[in-house]
Amino acid sequence: MLKVLIIDDSWELSGRDKVYTEAFSSLFEIETLKSDSNVFEQLNNIDVDFYIIDIVLIHFINPEKKEPLEIIDVLMRVPDNKPIFLVSNEYANLVKEKKLTDLMTYILGNHKNVISLIQWSEVLEISSSKTILFKNSLANRIELEMLNYNERKKNTNFMSADIGIVTALEMELTPFLAKFTKESITRERIGNLIVFRGVIQSNNNKKIKFVCAKQDRMGMVDNAFLTSLLITTFNVKHLFHIGVCGGRESEKMNIGDIVIPKESIAYQGGKLSNKGFQSAIESSQSDCLLRQLLDKPYIENILENIVKQFHEENPKEQRCLTLPKPKVAWHEMACGDLIIDKKGALETIADRFGKRKLCSIDMESYSALRAEMLFQDVKVTVIKSVMDKTNRKSDRYKDYASYLAANFLFLLIVDNKIPL
Repeated sequence: MLKVLIIDDSWELSGRDKVYTEAFSSLFEIETLKSDSNVFEQLNNIDVDFYIIDIVLIHFINPEKKEPLEIIDVLMRVPDNKPIFLVSNEYANLVKEKKLTDLMTYILGNHKNVISLIQWSEVLEISSSKTILFKNSLANRIELEMLNYNERKKNTNFMSADIGIVTALEMELTPFLAKFTKESITRERIGNLIVFRGVIQSNNNKKIKFVCAKQDRMGMVDNAFLTSLLITTFNVKHLFHIGVCGGRESEKMNIGDIVIPKESIAYQGGKLSNKGFQSAIESSQSDCLLRQLLDKPYIENILENIVKQFHEENPKEQRCLTLPKPKVAWHEMACGDLIIDKKGALETIADRFGKRKLCSIDMESYSALRAEMLFQDVKVTVIKSVMDKTNRKSDRYKDYASYLAANFLFLLIVDNKIPL
């Protein structure tokens, strides 16, 4: 028999204990909070299969804040893997007063397993019924929802991945997939998108599951869709956006240099009024954790090996032999919807926003890094390789830069440099 913890501040005040018992005791073992004096301690000590929680808990006191208990304070202490059914007698008023917005934002942002909302009037009607079939209908419905939840949980565990990889173009993803045999990669369709799943065995024999896909179109919109899809569908906790970018001439960025930006600047935002266009900066931040984990000798060594491997696999690519040795830059990256092929354009962006060390530009990094702000338990890292200078637009080294970015990430995973 499944065990449920019912959290309702009116459990004994209005006879709700009898109503709950009539509605649910036929299928579930019922636990309740005995008092409001140690709510959080009771929550930690009672182990159940799922929860039924009243949205409004004004008769309970938060033992830490010494004020009426808020449901979010309760949800914070419910294990993430436990299903929750919300119940309310004031749903219409909550909607009218727009008090559900913060609650829903918290539930979605923290991936709480809220299965459904139950109207208290429904519980009352069922508990007072003389018909056994109707009397058990709500309990049966919850039992069915629990079965469905457990089935989805099994599928989620099967579908889950340790890391996700997003690229804007197919040629940016191809060098990564080339590290695996066709037989070791699972190809799946989600809508009109194709995702690939596989396993990387690290040097300490740890098996790391990955899922990767390319965007349907370049740019921030498709990047946001695909990034969110991989995070929510495959429960990805560390996502990488890899590919190519343009380098800033005055910052001495060379073809092949790897850029792992600490900040992405969306430079096209602003306000258009009768006074003209006033530009405004928006940015997404990264803590650049890899900068603390990767030392200079390691970086130089793997980049040297990647370049050597590229020439061994592509002996006809003589044009790349004369390029400077690639390095890693950690400075700001500009991001916008435009393909820039204009002398001084990146200098103008850097000067306008006071980003003296801005070193590169792409079309996706802002939305990629923003996912880390919206999905609080997900880490996002952008790894791009310079394919050209923005004052001399060219696709000549696009395949070379794609190869470097993809293989740089692959070796970081194999060498256990990615915190998982």
